Amino acid sequence: MMQVLTFLAILGMGFLQAIFASETPESATSAPSSAPAVIGDILMEDFEEKKRDWKFEGSSFQGYGGGDYWRPGRGDHGPIRLVGYRGQKALKSWGPHGRDIDKQTGLATSTPFKLERKFLRFLLSGGHYPGRACVNLVVDGKVLASATGQNSHILEPVAFDLSAHQGKEAYLEVVDKVTGPWGHVCIDMVYQVDEASNARIVRDGLPRGKDLLWTREGLLEGRLEWNDDGALVLDGEPILFESVKSIFLDRAPAGSPTQQGIRLRTGEFWLVDLRSLKKDGKFEINSPHFGGRSVDKEVVTSLEFAPNLDPSKANRPGILYRTNGRPLPGKLVWLKHDNIALDSPLGIIPMPRKELHRYILPEAVDEPDLSLDEVGMVDGTIFRGTVGFADGKVQILHPILETLQLDWKEIRYISRAGNGISWLADLERTSVKSIGPLGPKPFFDQSNARDEDSRFLSTLRVTPQTTLRYKLDGSSGIREFRAVLSPIPGCRGDATVIIAASGKEFYRQSLSGGEPSRTLRLPVPVGDELELRVEFGKRMAFPCGIDLGDAQIAMLDANKEVQP
Repeated sequence: MMQVLTFLAILGMGFLQAIFASETPESATSAPSSAPAVIGDILMEDFEEKKRDWKFEGSSFQGYGGGDYWRPGRGDHGPIRLVGYRGQKALKSWGPHGRDIDKQTGLATSTPFKLERKFLRFLLSGGHYPGRACVNLVVDGKVLASATGQNSHILEPVAFDLSAHQGKEAYLEVVDKVTGPWGHVCIDMVYQVDEASNARIVRDGLPRGKDLLWTREGLLEGRLEWNDDGALVLDGEPILFESVKSIFLDRAPAGSPTQQGIRLRTGEFWLVDLRSLKKDGKFEINSPHFGGRSVDKEVVTSLEFAPNLDPSKANRPGILYRTNGRPLPGKLVWLKHDNIALDSPLGIIPMPRKELHRYILPEAVDEPDLSLDEVGMVDGTIFRGTVGFADGKVQILHPILETLQLDWKEIRYISRAGNGISWLADLERTSVKSIGPLGPKPFFDQSNARDEDSRFLSTLRVTPQTTLRYKLDGSSGIREFRAVLSPIPGCRGDATVIIAASGKEFYRQSLSGGEPSRTLRLPVPVGDELELRVEFGKRMAFPCGIDLGDAQIAMLDANKEVQP
């Protein structure tokens, strides 16, 4: 009798465990791609409660490390519907309360641990910014392996291959240096395992992301390099430079230690060492790209003493802006290595350069020439001229500097003029209509992203209840509208995109938050006006909207520029 009762008790306990197992928090979230732990796996971190000490820096991990240790990582907190986390929490670089998640930066560093299995497996989501928004495994002070998200809110399994490094000490870094779209990282369920299961395996080295090329044939992605013959190749295949509209290399911006510069009427920005203003009205400068030069004051629009500061509110000609203190009006008298002087209403006033933001010269006018090519350097310098290639170097015929030879490794992007393709940002915008919850609202144009940490040369962000119209040349030739379409980061509502030419609708698509981006190549009907409209979809929630990366109009039957 006792044996029967014992058997029934064991059976009942097993039945109850099966019931409770089916109702655990892990099964409450969708994580079909994450393999469960097996006997012998070492759980390093599941972020449900404090297991090891982490060091946190910056604003993106604010809230971790004190009180309810992992409370900021709750999966049901914040504007984004994170998919695939296990349990209740994850490590997220979303900033305090999950607000402005793509404007926060920071670093989370784990305590060291010993490598005892073949793989380190974890769940990962977020932006695709190799080396900038990523998870790093550090061994002997060097990044042994690094992984990024795929511009998605769905956590996917990733594994670092540890097989050649058994017994060594290592630690993890969760890095977020990005403030542009998808500028965040999420990580969960870190295990040491002997089987990577269906995880994406990352081996030694810091990977580079894909380079983007727009050609007359459309968008190409891959690794762009020089071959032994001095020709451009994409993943080993030769590229005809004559067909290229733009090249965007996956390289992080890296400002020069000098952190000074000048802006020119041509729309260029040169990061230089500002040396002096000579009596003949020329600035003496020195650049890492072209050495020492003299530049006429008439072609300069502003002196940038702190280029990393926001210039949007420091934009009045004839005004000297300081990092601390009131702006000072006046005419530039001298520029020396440690100070400048203005002839102001209060007399001639010298100012230490270390306290200055920027000075905008009187009658400063931008006169960009859209017929010139543009080259952006990793240090932030922008040149405009006619681009060519010679002996593995990028060559620019420049209206002021004559011939420039630039190192390919220092270039971040190239945008060519003409070639039958016009950027949407360069077309004349004929009307803007934007309606908010309380009525008409101003449209904030965020189309230029060349100075930001972006995958595109330009990103146009449009929220619902907005209509934009652009002037087309009315050509009857074969035209295409091209762009990379995606929901805005943190999108919670549904947005519907409508594109028409002179009243003829040729595209309509609804997008929801978390959906992957899609590349558009749409035939444009005959007409002299392009209309781009964004409305709410079925689900009305904020934030909501769409991003159009590198939007452009391509003429497929002519080798001439589409006239704005």
